[in-house]
Amino acid sequence: MHSIFSNTKSKIVVHIIADNLLTDDNRNKLQQIADKFEQTLVIHNVDEEIPNRIDDIRKAFTWANENRFTVGAGYRLIYHEVIDAEKVIHLDVDMICNLDITILF
Repeated sequence: MHSIFSNTKSKIVVHIIADNLLTDDNRNKLQQIADKFEQTLVIHNVDEEIPNRIDDIRKAFTWANENRFTVGAGYRLIYHEVIDAEKVIHLDVDMICNLDITILF
């Protein structure tokens, strides 16, 4: 997130799709980064926002650990249910952006 904000001049909104495993301490750290760059961060807790759908995804991904997938990977299937935006760019948490991401849209 830091690299996105460092290289993007435009105002953007970063949506993080998380569950109850994201601690308050880590939420606060992420918010501090967004605040430092005067950007907007929205953290969606899928356990609270769409609990029934998440239960469906967890059931569908019971085989996930055996095949190196995580339940979190299944969250990509429900972006449209939690993010109200015309366009969404998915970036994995371990990606570093070295250019302004607005060139992607």
